Amino acid sequence: MLPGWAVCLAVIGGFGVALAAASGRDFDKQFLTMMIAHHEGAISMGRTEATQDANTDAKALAERISTSQQTEIDTMRSILARI
Repeated sequence: MLPGWAVCLAVIGGFGVALAAASGRDFDKQFLTMMIAHHEGAISMGRTEATQDANTDAKALAERISTSQQTEIDTMRSILARI
C-alpha cells in the first residue's frame, strides 16, 4: 500500500465518527485538520507517482495535484490559525 493511502483511509474512516459529535468551531477545527491530513496523503501519493517513471500524462497530473493540494493545505492552515 502506498504511504498516502494509509493516511487517506485513516482520515476517511475517522471523518464521520469524529465530526458526528462536533459542532461550530470544534467542527471547523476537526474538519480542517482532517482535510490537511487527507491532502498530505494525496501529495505523498503524487510524489510516489512522479518518481515511478510512469506514464507521462499520469506523472504530469500527479505533479499538478501535488501543487494544488499544497496550495489548499496552506489556505487551510491559515484558516485554522485564525479559528
